[in-house]
Formats: sequence, structure tokens, C-alpha cells
Amino acid sequence: MGSLSIPLAYVAYTLIGSPFITYTQDGRTRHWYPYHFLDVDDLGYGRVLGNIVGIFLLLLAVSGVFLYLNRKLPERPTRSTATLILVVERLDCSAGGSDPISRVRAGGCARPAGPRADRMHLRR
Repeated sequence: MGSLSIPLAYVAYTLIGSPFITYTQDGRTRHWYPYHFLDVDDLGYGRVLGNIVGIFLLLLAVSGVFLYLNRKLPERPTRSTATLILVVERLDCSAGGSDPISRVRAGGCARPAGPRADRMHLRR
């Protein structure tokens, strides 16, 4: 809900400030509104309020879909985590702790041999 407060503040600012910006069209003085769905001169306050509520509900629904997907989809490992796992699996770790990552940190891993060994880098 916090991220939707910015668009609502912008709409309030627009509706308050736009009556002070005028121009003449076809001999009539009109107020400038940045979007046609906020044009109170053409639509009236009731229709503009309905447009605002509709857009707010649409944005709220889209936010809800993203939150739902964020909770349901499995967490993707970061690139550094995936790279470390790949490097640890390819290293010959015979010294150190019980898991491969602690062996890498302890310095008990030798560089692998093979065609991809020259491209592998391990940062501590």
C-alpha cells in the first residue's frame, strides 16, 4: 500500500494545482490536466473520482499478483552463490571441515585439472 501512496499524492497534487493553470480553446477558458481521465472540465468530479478508484484498484490487483508469485515461486540463488557451488563441486577438497564451503574457506582445496580449470577463479 505504501508504494501506491505516491500516485495518489500525485493525483491530489494535480487536482489541486490544475485549476490554476489555464488556457483558451475555442474562446473558452479551460484548465490544464496532464491526462484526459483526470480532466474535470470534461468529465466532472464524479467520473474523475471513479477513474482514480479504478486505476488504484488495478494497481492494487497487479501488486497482489506480484506478491503472490513472489511467495509461491522458489527462491532463485544469487549468481555468487551459484558460482561458489559450481566451483566447490569442481574442486578437489580433501582437507578442512565437513562441508565443501568450509573446506574452501580453510584453504584445503586444490585447483582442478581439466579443460575448464584455467577459467575458474575462486575469491576469498
